[in-house]
Amino acid sequence: MRHILLLILLPLSFSYVFSQSKKDESYYLFDKEGNSVSNIKKASTFRHVFKKNDTTWQHDYYNLFGPKIVEENYRDKNK
Repeated sequence: MRHILLLILLPLSFSYVFSQSKKDESYYLFDKEGNSVSNIKKASTFRHVFKKNDTTWQHDYYNLFGPKIVEENYRDKNK
């Protein structure tokens, strides 16, 4: 009986955790000069912003089709 209960509650808890994290995450595209763009064909880098914990926002900068460039941590989403 406990196994059945665990199998029912475990997926529900994972879906709750992942739904909460999606609200606190954003992506931004930039061209070679660092200007914000909306078209991925013009972009060369992007920034992934997400809430790391209750007091920290992490900003990760990546090459569009490559590795992470830099990671920055701030107290709020807007730096």
